[in-house]
Order: sequence, then structure tokens, then C-alpha cells
Amino acid sequence: MVKNWLIPASVSAAALALLASGPNAFAATGPHTGHAVRVHSTRLKMYTARVVAVDSAGHAKTHKITVRYDNGRKIVASDELLPYYTKALAATRARKLRPNTSDEPMSCGTAWVNIGEYNGRPANMETGFESNTGVLQIDWNVDMNGPNYSYSYNAAPYLWGDTSWAGSHHSHTAYPHGQWQAKLKHGSFGSGTYITLDNGLGCFPGSDLTDTEWL
Repeated sequence: MVKNWLIPASVSAAALALLASGPNAFAATGPHTGHAVRVHSTRLKMYTARVVAVDSAGHAKTHKITVRYDNGRKIVASDELLPYYTKALAATRARKLRPNTSDEPMSCGTAWVNIGEYNGRPANMETGFESNTGVLQIDWNVDMNGPNYSYSYNAAPYLWGDTSWAGSHHSHTAYPHGQWQAKLKHGSFGSGTYITLDNGLGCFPGSDLTDTEWL
């Protein structure tokens, strides 16, 4: 059934143009007022990695543990997750005792990032993921760069079983138009992005993921 909507005369032509572009033209802005305009979203598959070592030495004092994966990555995590990593390590060792078991990484979800405008001026960054299974915790790192602007975004929430998450950051001040970039960092120890799945496996982007736009 087609509905005819009455549009108030006070609605500007610019607002009508944005409405016509569809729901993806707008993004959640949290407690701030205004609109974040998305140019497009850049997406990348993420892949599992198995736990091959867990170092919990001194965790009673530091509350931190170091976890190593079979893709060469290592992370520092809260010892709250030690039981999950210990279980995942035991599963890795058990797999090696079974013949004809593939250790090829599996797809575990999709990461995305985009850079756009906020209230008509640069810049607003949005990022997140959708996972194939429940997620315990993430460490998410994005670098924003543009004319006279640079910012390193980090988020590390506990999700306790959620299968998706999204975060955002805007510059709070109008910056010059020009070439802007948001890079989700694959990175290495201490600076990369990863997800801890509820089975203890790691889930990593296969590479850096970059959205570059002229805003």
C-alpha cells in the first residue's frame, strides 16, 4: 500500500534532498544534536585465529594476561576472560591430536568503517562489525586524518554475547573541506583491532581497512 505523506512547507530543499537519498544518509549521533552524513561504508571480512599460548604470570597484581594466536598476533586482555582463553587453548591442543583437522581460518564476521560529514562539515567517523557468533570483548582502533586534523579512536567494551557493535566519533569543530580518511587498523601488538568470540577464538580483520573521501 502506497502512503502519501504531507511534507511541511518549512522543510528545506537540502533536507528534502537528504531524505530522498534514503535512510543510510543519516547515522546515529549519540547525545549530540545534528546529522552525520555518510558517503558510503567500506567493509572487510574478518577471520578466526586460534589461541596457542596464554601467559597469566603476575595477573593477580596487574589483572592482565597476554594471549598469542596462530596468526602471529598477540593481545593483552583482562584476566576476567582468562577462563575463556584457557578453554580455547585446550581446544587448540585437542585439535592437534585429531587427524584430518583443518586449521584454516574461518570467516567470523565483517568489519566496516566510513568517514563523512557532521552538520555539513568534516568530519564524522563511524565504524563497527557484525559477527557470526557471540562476542565477549573487542579492542577497536581507527585513525582519522584530514586537513589540520588527526585523531586516534579506541573503543574496548565488553559485549557479553552481542553479535554486532557500532561506534562513532566526530571532530566537534568544523574543519576544512578536503581529503579525509578513516583507517581501521589491523596493526600489531598494542595497536590493532580484534574481537574475542565467546568460544575464546580471536577474530581479526585480514588487513587495514581504509575509507578515503573528498568532503
